[in-house]
This record gives sequence, structure tokens and C-alpha cells, in this order.
Amino acid sequence: MSITFTAPFILPRPHRDPITTIQDSLSVCALAVSRPLRTSLIVLMRDAQRRGVGLVSLLGATLDDHVHDVIAACSATLDVESLVVVESREHPGRESVDGLRRARVACERAGLVLCEVVILERGSIRLRDDQ
Repeated sequence: MSITFTAPFILPRPHRDPITTIQDSLSVCALAVSRPLRTSLIVLMRDAQRRGVGLVSLLGATLDDHVHDVIAACSATLDVESLVVVESREHPGRESVDGLRRARVACERAGLVLCEVVILERGSIRLRDDQ
């Protein structure tokens, strides 16, 4: 069974429309979700006005292990200030609270704000919490 996103989608336009809600973020990130679901990171990059300026997918990556790859992808894009990350997983797994905190600190040191991290697993979508 695959996750299907159904219409109607009203997508924010790149470099024009602000992405202010998690629903807006997920609608954009849905463009990069692989089907069938595979382990990957989808990174939505936003500028100071919260407009989308980049979207990248890192196949086989998890945030805990590949935060520096995420930062490297952002450094190749102009005007990135904040990130929304969707971590898709083939199989349910455990996430480390410390791993998310380390990712936030690494992003802060690179001048980025890691706004939300969403876990996408078969049959569920949830926010990853660092508490």
C-alpha cells in the first residue's frame, strides 16, 4: 500500500509565495516523496520571507546521520535561512532525541533554522519532537 496525496493541491509558488503552515510545507515536499516509500530525507529550503527557494531529496539518508549533507545542500542554494525536513522511512524506526538536538545545533552553527522535522512512515505522518 502506498501513501497517496489527493487533489486539490494549491502549491505555493517558488520564490513568490510564503510557506507558513505545515500543510503548505508537506504539499511541496510531497512532490519529492518516492513511491513506493523509501528511506530518504526531503529538505524544503526557505528564505527570510519563508518562500521556498529549494527542494532536495537525499535517498537512503536519515537526519541523525546526514545533517551535514543537508547543510551542504543548503550552502549550494542562495538565501536559505530555514528548513523543513521530511524524513521518510520504509520501515518504522526509533529516532533519537539527542540526534534531533544535534541536528538543530549543527544547523544553527551553519546559520540555518531547522523549523520542523516530519516523519513519514507507512500509514502515518507525525512531527518529530525533541523533548
